Amino acid sequence: MNKKKLVKCSLAIWLATQSLLHPFSYSYAEEWSKPDEEQVQTATSLNEPGGKNDLVENPLETMIQEPDENQPELEESMTEVPQEELVEESESLDQPTESQSAVDLDQDQLTENTEQEETLLNTATPTEESTDIASGVFGTCSWRIDAEGTLYIGGGTLGETPVTFFPPWFNSYRFKIKKMVFTGPTIAPKETHRLFYGYTNLLSIENLAYLDVSQVTDMTSFFSDCRVLNGVDLSGWDTSNVTNMSNMFFEAFDQTENLIHLDLSSFDTSNVVDMSGMFSRCTKVQSIDLSVMFRLNYELESVDVSNFDTSLVQAMRYMFANCELLETIDVSNFNTESVNYLTYMFLNCSKVKKLDLSYFQFEDPVEMAEMLAGTTSLNELTLGKGYRFVDSANLPAIPVEDGNTGYWQNVGSGTVTNPAGEYVLTSEELMTNYTGAMADTYVWQKEPNYESILAKDSTLYLGETWDPQDNFISATDKEGNPLPFDMSMVSGTVDTSVAGVTPITYTNGSAAQVIHVTVKENQESIQAKDSVIYVGDQWDPQANFVSATDEDGMPLAFTPKMVEGSVDSQKTGDYFVTYTNGIASKTIKVTVKENKETLVVKGSTLYVGDNWNPQDNFISANDKEGNPLTFDQKMVSGKVDTTKVGVYPVTYQNGHQKKTVEIHVLAEPTKEKPDADTNQSGDKKPVPATPNETTNNNDQRDKKDEEDEKNKKDEKDDKDEKDEQEDKKLPTTGYQKSSLSMIGMACFLLGLYFVYKKKINVK
Repeated sequence: MNKKKLVKCSLAIWLATQSLLHPFSYSYAEEWSKPDEEQVQTATSLNEPGGKNDLVENPLETMIQEPDENQPELEESMTEVPQEELVEESESLDQPTESQSAVDLDQDQLTENTEQEETLLNTATPTEESTDIASGVFGTCSWRIDAEGTLYIGGGTLGETPVTFFPPWFNSYRFKIKKMVFTGPTIAPKETHRLFYGYTNLLSIENLAYLDVSQVTDMTSFFSDCRVLNGVDLSGWDTSNVTNMSNMFFEAFDQTENLIHLDLSSFDTSNVVDMSGMFSRCTKVQSIDLSVMFRLNYELESVDVSNFDTSLVQAMRYMFANCELLETIDVSNFNTESVNYLTYMFLNCSKVKKLDLSYFQFEDPVEMAEMLAGTTSLNELTLGKGYRFVDSANLPAIPVEDGNTGYWQNVGSGTVTNPAGEYVLTSEELMTNYTGAMADTYVWQKEPNYESILAKDSTLYLGETWDPQDNFISATDKEGNPLPFDMSMVSGTVDTSVAGVTPITYTNGSAAQVIHVTVKENQESIQAKDSVIYVGDQWDPQANFVSATDEDGMPLAFTPKMVEGSVDSQKTGDYFVTYTNGIASKTIKVTVKENKETLVVKGSTLYVGDNWNPQDNFISANDKEGNPLTFDQKMVSGKVDTTKVGVYPVTYQNGHQKKTVEIHVLAEPTKEKPDADTNQSGDKKPVPATPNETTNNNDQRDKKDEEDEKNKKDEKDDKDEKDEQEDKKLPTTGYQKSSLSMIGMACFLLGLYFVYKKKINVK
C-alpha cells in the first residue's frame, strides 16, 4: 500500500513539475534585463533551427531573473531550470502564465490537477475508420482533426483550461494543425487561457466570430507564437471582462508572407490592468487600429470612442516593443494614473516619427527603462505638465545630418516646421532637465535653410508637347540666392497622348512641391466652304469661313491668321486655300470664272412736263453667267427733273458693268395763233385780186406750200435716218426719238393749209 502511494505521489510531483516549467519559461514579460548590466541567458529555439539573438529574447527560449520588490509573487514563481531540461522538453513550447511555485502545491492539489489533465488528454481519440486522425469532446463541443490538419470545433461550450492546462488536442496534435474551423456558436468559459497559443503551423482560423469570449477574464498569450497565422478578425469580440492581455500577440504573425493589419478597434479594455508585451515582436504587423479600443463602459450616457480608457492599467511594458513597421502610434489619450511600468513600451519602434505623451501623468516615479530606446525616427515629441522623464528612458540622440543640429527645440510661438521656442536641448539634457513647466511639443532643430522651389499647375491638350520649364516659377539655395531651372529638379513625366492628370514633383534640396499637369482632349476645330467668284470680283477670306472652336470647345471669331493661301481674281482658275486653327485645318477651293455681265442702255430727249421712266432707257442686261436679267430699279442711280430744261446724266449698273446716259429735257415748242390779216406763214393777208390774179396767187402759194412741206419732210427723213444710223452705230443708252410729236405737228400744219385754201376758193 505504501509502495502504491509512493508511486502516485511521484507521478503527481513529476506532472506538476512539467506543468510549472512551461509557464515559468515564458515569464520574460515581468522585466527584461538591461544588456549592458546583466548577462542574458539564451536558449536555442525548440521549434526553429538556430534560434534568435536579440535584446529581447523569446520567452519560450530564455529565462531571465530580475528581482522586483513590487512583485513578490513573481519572485516566488521564478525557479531556475537547467538548460538541459529545456532541451529535453523540445516536443512542446514553453507557455507564459501566471504560475504558482511547485513548493506551494500540496500533494492533494497535484493529484487533482493530474487527474484533470489526464481526463482532458483521454478525450482525444485517434480515429482509424475515417480520414480523421483524432476526435473527441471538449466540454460540450465535439471536435475532430482531419488528415489535412484541419481542426473542426463544434458548437457548444468549451471546457475550462486553467493556468496549467491545455485543450485535449494540444500536446499530441498542435504541430499538425494548420487550420481551425468553428462550425457553430461556441462559448469560451471564464477559465480560458492561451486558447490559440503555440500552434506554430496554424495558417488560418475560420468563423472566429462564432467564438464568444465575453466571459473570459485572462487573455494572456492568447495568440502567442502563432507565427504563420495570416491574420485574425476580432471585430466582434466582447472583451469587457478581460483584465489581462499581456503577451496576447507575442511573436504572432512574424513568419507570414504578408504584412498584417490588426484591427482591435472594438476591444473594450476598461477592466484591463496588464498589457505588458501585448504586441511584442509582432514584426510583420504594419498597423494596429486602436482608434476606439479603450472606450468607456456602455453604462455611461456619453461614450467618446476616440479616447483610450486605460485608467486601471498598471503595466504597459513591451506594449509596442519591436513593432518595427509601425509608423504612427496614437496614445494621445492614454490615462496612465495607475501605471507603474512603462519599460520597453516603444522599444525599437524605429519608424515612428511622432508621439503624443501629453496625457501621460504620474503621481509617483514610474519605471520607464528603455521606454524610447530604438525610436530613431522620432522627431516630434509632445510632453505634458504631468510627465516625468528619467534618464533610463533612453531617448535616442538626434543624428547631426541632413540639416539637423542635434538638438530638440520646443515649438513655442512657431510651428512644427519652424519652431521658435526657448528650450534647445540634446536628448540627454531633455530627459534630465524636463519639468512640467516646459510642457510643449519638441521637434528636431534644423540649420537655417532658405532652400525653396515654386512651380505651378498647367493644362495641356492631347498631342501637345510638355516642357517642364513651363511649370517652373522660381527656386533659391540655402542662402536664399535665386537658382535657374534645372532638369534635375523634376521627377516624373507627362504622357500627352492620354487624357488625365499627372502629378509632377519639383525638388530643390530639402524643398519640394508637387504640381499637377492636366491633359485634356483637344476640341479645336475649324470649318470653311468652297466658293465661286468671277474675274474682277474682290475675294474676301472671311466669306469662306464658317466656324471654329478652341481647345475647350468654345467658339472663336475669324482672324486673318487662320488663312494660308491667296486668290488672283483677275485670272480664271481654281485656287486652294487652307484655314487652320491649332491642330485643326480645312482646305477649300475658290473658283474664279469669266465674267459675262453685260448692260445696254440709251439716252433720250424729253420736253418740259413729260414723265421720265428709267426703264425706258434700259435695253438689256446679262448676269455673270450670261443669263438675261430683267430691269431692276436698283440698277439706276441719278434723277431727271422734267420741270426744268437741261441735260441730266443717269447711271445704270449691273455688277461690274456701269454706264451713264444723258436725258435731254427741252422747252415745249411755241404754238402761234393766226390773226385775220396774217396767213399761216405769218404774212399779211393779200388784197383781194381779180380772179386771174387770185388764181395765179393760189397756184404760187400752193407751189410754195408744197415746197415747204417737202423740205420739212426731207428734214424729218434726214433726222430720222440720222437717228437710226446713230442707233445702229452705237446703241446709245437712254435715247428715244419723238416721232409721234413730229407727225402730229405735220398733220396739224396740213390741216391749216387745206382750210385756208378752201376759204380762198370760196371767195
